[in-house]
Amino acid sequence: VDGEPKTVETKINGRPSLCYSEESEEDTSAMSKVSFVESVDEWREITSSDERIVVAQFTASWCGPCKRIEPFFQCLAHKYDGHFVKVDVDDLDEVAQECSVAMMPTFVVMKGSDCTLGRTTGTCKVGLEQLISEHCSAIART
Repeated sequence: VDGEPKTVETKINGRPSLCYSEESEEDTSAMSKVSFVESVDEWREITSSDERIVVAQFTASWCGPCKRIEPFFQCLAHKYDGHFVKVDVDDLDEVAQECSVAMMPTFVVMKGSDCTLGRTTGTCKVGLEQLISEHCSAIART
């Protein structure tokens, strides 16, 4: 029906994903679970735990594709239990180099300071959710 959000039937690991509708593309900044890393020291603190899975989006303020994928990344942060963060490569070049970031957006799933659990680049939503679902558990909805 015209005027209603469209939902695309997409399954990740055999489960339907709720992040593929036009409705999920709305601004979620008011309820953001994605923190913006402000300094190298903050990055070190976030990645110091070997117990916590960190999902990092490497981005830049001028990056159009990064802005387009942002609402979807926010949606995934509400769906999965990882610690979701954004890193601006222009502000934290040292961190971007440590994680071998060569293009934006780059998404890295890591545990501790190991940037090698998984990564993907670009704006493929299915690929991004597949990567995250391999390392993070879905949050139960009531």
